[in-house]
Amino acid sequence: MWSLLRRSATNKATDTRGYSLQKNAGETLHNTFEGGFLIEKQIAEAILAQKKFVKVIVVEKTGSGPAEVGTTMLAYPGGKFKGTVGGGTLEKLAQLQAEQVLKNEKSILKAYNLDENDQVTEQEVATNMACGGKVKLFYEIFLPNQKFYIFGAGHIGKKLLEMLKLMDLEAEIIDVRAELLKNIPNGVQVQSYDDFFVNYKIPAGSYVVVATHSHELDYTILKNIMLNTSKLKYIGLVASKQKTASMLEKLETELDELPELSNLYMPVGLNIGGSMPAEIALAILAEIQTIRYQKSEIKHLRRIER
Repeated sequence: MWSLLRRSATNKATDTRGYSLQKNAGETLHNTFEGGFLIEKQIAEAILAQKKFVKVIVVEKTGSGPAEVGTTMLAYPGGKFKGTVGGGTLEKLAQLQAEQVLKNEKSILKAYNLDENDQVTEQEVATNMACGGKVKLFYEIFLPNQKFYIFGAGHIGKKLLEMLKLMDLEAEIIDVRAELLKNIPNGVQVQSYDDFFVNYKIPAGSYVVVATHSHELDYTILKNIMLNTSKLKYIGLVASKQKTASMLEKLETELDELPELSNLYMPVGLNIGGSMPAEIALAILAEIQTIRYQKSEIKHLRRIER
């Protein structure tokens, strides 16, 4: 952990992202996971392999207890863990919390009281441990790079691609019309959209926007997504309410029953006004942002009261 920690003038260990890691005088920073540097190797390998995981690190400790500052545990989907934050009840609670962070995809700081005889505050989690002291654990979520796929290189698709590039987000635009993909470095020309799904698998957790020039093609793409892809983070389809109802009815007929549709946004976009291609693309991107940052309620930031 030496690459992440430095000693401050107040005898606190401070990690390079700004967290204050309280240490008692004379204690030595160390990581109990097989010699210190191996945990960093595991993190680097997980990031390189585009794995989803949670890094759980002891960021503060007072009094007695099994966990030293800098001690780290990694949590992966499926109940897999590497490393430790001290063992015992604390570790069991940390594993449960890490699984919740994996589900919610939100980093969180949690305080734990390790003294069974101490008064537990509202901000603390009781452990009923006898060792005494308190610790804080920071749960940091790591997610695979987000990938965006735009089906349809028309006016809306191209504007959306431009906006995603401005945000340094990785995106590809797919179309059957080669002439529309000229001068687009990350354009993918296909003979048919059916062929695309035969030859390519969209990774789970990706974002997809469907905005072709044809209702029939839109439906073909949507059906292929439902049949041939793992759980996507977002599926947005440019459609009217009538087109939406018609497509869902057709899907239910052809697939016997409707698949799980919580990630389907059709009609697509937030209702922020405008009908120009750039305005529609902005509405789509705004909706995508609410998904990326888990914003269930859209609020104005203004402070002025009327």
